[in-house]
Amino acid sequence: MNGERREFHTSRTRVQHGILLSVVLALIGLGTLLFAGTTVRDAELVGAVALVLSAVILFVVLRTARDTRARMVLDGAGIWFRDWKIGPVPWAAVDDAYTSGSRLQAFVSLRLRDPEGFLAGLPEAERKALRANRLYRSPELRIPHGALDAPLDQVLATIKTHLGTPQA
Repeated sequence: MNGERREFHTSRTRVQHGILLSVVLALIGLGTLLFAGTTVRDAELVGAVALVLSAVILFVVLRTARDTRARMVLDGAGIWFRDWKIGPVPWAAVDDAYTSGSRLQAFVSLRLRDPEGFLAGLPEAERKALRANRLYRSPELRIPHGALDAPLDQVLATIKTHLGTPQA
């Protein structure tokens, strides 16, 4: 097992896509308010909702962009991914790492050796949060493609290096 610490941060592409979505919604909202007139039923409401949604998305994206903390950390203690909302997963609890999912939504998946034992070792609040998390499907913990500032294959290779698994 490699004890070297490696940090990954939020993907810039994810931030750019969020800003683009916010701009498109703002343009739709302004266009509806300024030009729809009577052709769109409740044009003022539709335009206002689009503008509010645009502002909310922009706020979340900018807050995420300003966050300089690591989104995933690999070190001697294990693997920690912020979106799992639990502490680090010890390397001894991980059986294998591989890619899964589809072209539309690919993941790096970590297969747990003993999922029930792992869950039993978590504090109650973390256990409940993990069971409700879309990134946990027993026996796998998943890391979505595009969430980190590195390509999926590089993330997988780094995890496998820490696991001590030979590269395929």
